[in-house]
Amino acid sequence: MKAKVAAVIGIIFTIVFLILGLTSLLSWTAAGPLAGASIGITSIIVTITLALERKEEPTEQKQLKAKKEKRLIIDETVLVEDYISYNFDVNSNEKVIGVIASRGYFNIYILTPRNLTKFENDEEFTPEYARENVLKTKINFKPNKPSSYYCVIENTEDEDINVKALLYIQRNSD
Repeated sequence: MKAKVAAVIGIIFTIVFLILGLTSLLSWTAAGPLAGASIGITSIIVTITLALERKEEPTEQKQLKAKKEKRLIIDETVLVEDYISYNFDVNSNEKVIGVIASRGYFNIYILTPRNLTKFENDEEFTPEYARENVLKTKINFKPNKPSSYYCVIENTEDEDINVKALLYIQRNSD
């Protein structure tokens, strides 16, 4: 975009200098070199701008690689009466990212299988990740070790709630 603006400005200056030369308001000895200089300067600006824009834009290969490095865990809206759980495995150099939202309050826990059993038995449990009494939360969980985990969404309301959950496993760039 910046390159296009620079090119248009350069073309406008070139046309102005040529018109001034044609109308004899500026001598041809001045108009010619000024028009040529404006074309040269414009081409330098456009070249530099395009080079900088290319560096900033990710290549198609990087975009495809980023898509491949993301695995979907959950992408659904679900009615939660008490709680719902989703199982997933996280390898080294991976993290869980996403968003969970509802119009009713809920708790979100990421639990090991052992702590899921404690949760289900109404025993004291230790979550690996927790957000409590929220309407919406962003998830960014990097586990301490590769393992199998459960994402538990617990309804804290008296009535059933609809929860929109979108979670991915993403490779860390570390």
